[in-house]
Amino acid sequence: MNPPHRVTAPPGLRPWLWFNVTASAAGWLLSPLGFLKLPALIGVGLMVTLVAWFTRPQTQPPPGRSAFPRFLRRFRQPLPLAFAVLALLAFAGGVLHPPSNYDGLSYRTPRVLIWLAEGRWHWVESAYQRLNVRTAGFEWATLPILALFKTDRFLFLLNSVSFLIFPGLIFSVWRQLGVPGRVARAWMWLLPTGGCFALQAGSIGNDLFGALWPLAAMHYALRARHTRSATDAAAALLAAGLMTAAKVSNLPLLLPIALALLPSALGLLRKPLLLAATAVLGVTVSFLPTAVLNVKFCGDWTGLVMERAMLGHGSPGLYFTHSTALLTLQSAAPPIFPAASAWNRWIGSHLPQSWKERIDHRVELGAASYELRELNNEENAGLGTGPTLLLVLLAFASWRGPKKRHTNSATPFSVRLVRWSPWVSILVFLAGTGMVACGRVAAPYYAMLIPALVAGPGAVAATRRRPFQCLAGLSFALAFAIVILSPARPLWPAGSVLEALRARHDSPMLSKAALTFEVYARRWDHLAPLREAIPAEENLVGYTGWDESETSLWRPFDRRRVLHVTAADTAERLRARGLRYLTLSTETAPWILKSSLEDWVKQVRGTVVLKKKLRLRISGEPVEWWVVRLD
Repeated sequence: MNPPHRVTAPPGLRPWLWFNVTASAAGWLLSPLGFLKLPALIGVGLMVTLVAWFTRPQTQPPPGRSAFPRFLRRFRQPLPLAFAVLALLAFAGGVLHPPSNYDGLSYRTPRVLIWLAEGRWHWVESAYQRLNVRTAGFEWATLPILALFKTDRFLFLLNSVSFLIFPGLIFSVWRQLGVPGRVARAWMWLLPTGGCFALQAGSIGNDLFGALWPLAAMHYALRARHTRSATDAAAALLAAGLMTAAKVSNLPLLLPIALALLPSALGLLRKPLLLAATAVLGVTVSFLPTAVLNVKFCGDWTGLVMERAMLGHGSPGLYFTHSTALLTLQSAAPPIFPAASAWNRWIGSHLPQSWKERIDHRVELGAASYELRELNNEENAGLGTGPTLLLVLLAFASWRGPKKRHTNSATPFSVRLVRWSPWVSILVFLAGTGMVACGRVAAPYYAMLIPALVAGPGAVAATRRRPFQCLAGLSFALAFAIVILSPARPLWPAGSVLEALRARHDSPMLSKAALTFEVYARRWDHLAPLREAIPAEENLVGYTGWDESETSLWRPFDRRRVLHVTAADTAERLRARGLRYLTLSTETAPWILKSSLEDWVKQVRGTVVLKKKLRLRISGEPVEWWVVRLD
């Protein structure tokens, strides 16, 4: 079969793959030796860089042609230019604001800081088991940055780079799957306007990062069909490994990648050394090391048993029904939705009580209410209104378009099988999840699902019509708006503007908006008052909390270490661990320590030196924290 277009790798993909494979493999392989230190990481990085340089493809550009002028000419067109503006806005947000992603601050960055302090991967003695049981692909990518720069201000670059590579991968994969060139060329710029992508382009969330690797694996797998290159097939396997390590929810996407790789399997079998090396490296950078460790420490490869999650205790049909409804709702809802409160009241009063009772204890907290927010943030954003409306328009046009003029009948069955197989993957995903942020967690699936819906010839004609052009403009306008207005990284003087508006006319909506931006502005270091109450010479700090973003207590990263305190810590054990100061949440510490705080502090012979109320979340009331000195 002839390739539908010249199958070239998107710029930057190969070095990005090398970097992430190296970071993950070095992390897992250096850990058993206790060498997870900056000098060893630099040594591994230099060695891999030399290997990558000397094994790089020796391709020559066409004579008399330069890639750079072609690159600049591309951005004279409206869609590429709009994408460039969106990428610059997201990058500016990452530069101007410290990271505030809640999961990143509560367990992803802290677990990396713990590993660096230990010199190895380390199972943390903690009640908050996300520090241990979650896959580590994104964390291994952040580790060399944290080790080198001693700050988390540069971690957003992982997503910024992924965002820039994303359009080229979409175009390459979609064209190889038989999507018409005009449709793929439009969607490569439009799909990144989805809220789950645009909002994370300047973030330390791992959903955009996790969405890159399924596409990379599919790109190399499909490319290997045409190049007959075992190297491309090996790259597909490595990218598939990174895909599972980035998000374990990506596991069902192994099906379409395996189908795409099947014709190239023989080429790899003919090179047993390459196959063996790829297999070892692919397993190392995949989710398997985490799964094995989870089995060892808690007897469950998913680790959910340690998180006290109720996921997995309902039927697949129940989860599929619930998750499909939630995914549809989060995709269709406008990213700026002033009527969210009215919707939340309506759905709360109209949702059948029998359904509430069936799902309430089987899904994540908050997922059973089907509530929406006035403004999308990176924790809850799904595909978004713009891309969803565009998809409905093109899918309808593709289905209604003429069948004899184009490719469906000419497309080989094997390609059509690969094109439709992600829909089996999404069924498996939806039947096994009860997550509240279903639309965000499903981000890696969107680029894989859409080709089957827009491959018909009718979609080409639809892209030339005014409704598509208007919706494309709307999609970018909404993406610009949510990136600029984002509470995590506002590109406008949110505090002063909201204060001026409240001075003229205060309202519940303005008060909630002001509180939202205030909480987000402090989130990156919201435990600073506790840290400042501890003498600077104290290198160890005890912490008893759940997901309250302990990263704040580590600052600055090269001076202090945080140790989790649990019910197993007696007065003698605390002192043996070298602890003199403890930070305790009055909300979560009592059930972690299995005692009232007053009684526990007496038992460990401590003195409360600070009581401070801190608002760590928008919902709920401020929580009191104690700083305790051990006498």
